Amino acid sequence: MTDPPEPTEDAAGLPVLSAGFVLALAASSCYGVHISLVALAYAGGANAGAVILLRMSVTAAAMGLALVWMRQPFRVPPQVRLRLFGAMLGVSGVTIGLLCSIVYIPVSLMTVIFYTYPLLVAAIAPVVGGGTPTRAQMVAFPLAFLGLFLALGPEAGGLDWRGVAFAILAAVSSTWLFLISPRLVAGYDVFGVSFYVTLGCALLVLPALPLFGGLALPATLQGWAGLLGATVLFVTATGLHFAALRRTSAVLAALAFNMEPVTTIAGAAVLLGERLTLGQLGGVALVLGALVLATRRPR
Repeated sequence: MTDPPEPTEDAAGLPVLSAGFVLALAASSCYGVHISLVALAYAGGANAGAVILLRMSVTAAAMGLALVWMRQPFRVPPQVRLRLFGAMLGVSGVTIGLLCSIVYIPVSLMTVIFYTYPLLVAAIAPVVGGGTPTRAQMVAFPLAFLGLFLALGPEAGGLDWRGVAFAILAAVSSTWLFLISPRLVAGYDVFGVSFYVTLGCALLVLPALPLFGGLALPATLQGWAGLLGATVLFVTATGLHFAALRRTSAVLAALAFNMEPVTTIAGAAVLLGERLTLGQLGGVALVLGALVLATRRPR
């Protein structure tokens, strides 16, 4: 199977988005909205251990059923086993890094540190063959990061080095995941990748449940709605994520995932009643502009 070409421009010079780029945008939007639903689950009495274990287990079950439905083998080709294990470690690193980071530093600052990973992908991808950024993309990445900084409104006071270290762990793990996944999904079925990665992550996180305070389920209807809604969106996002990485470069996919914090802010405004400031709206506009810029090809 060959990958489709990268986005091109139409007669008016406007970007024509590839299927992979659109899938990456959809995945990042699902990830972003699901965070607000997780907050509703937490407010209803759930804890991080319950959220992680449920969403990973349900995702693994859904992907396994998809393999059975399509009559695809569960056997992993020998040439992708090592990369599959690397992807498991990457997902686990992102999960543990994000959840531990917010114990020590504000969520907004953690998010800004974490979302440096598109810049890391852009810097490393040419070396490992994940895609070469164009001049427009090189401009778009710092523009998107500036937009994220404005949109997320970080607080610089009271920093704890442990929180920063965990956020860096999440960013590095996500970079690793973006760079390794295109080769992984090119050599194995996307549902098989999702099945083994999420199952492996659940098994790796299971022994660490005591660190999250055990397993606490929601005590309210709103909490259950948030937990189940977040799980459904995470399952959807996982499938879209790996499908996108099969159809576009690591560089464009990483930039598309800059939409995740934008949809997180929008989801928080709708579901949690948080208000957007003028600066946040300006940051959202910069991110959207960077996404458009990144899809333009040199003439």
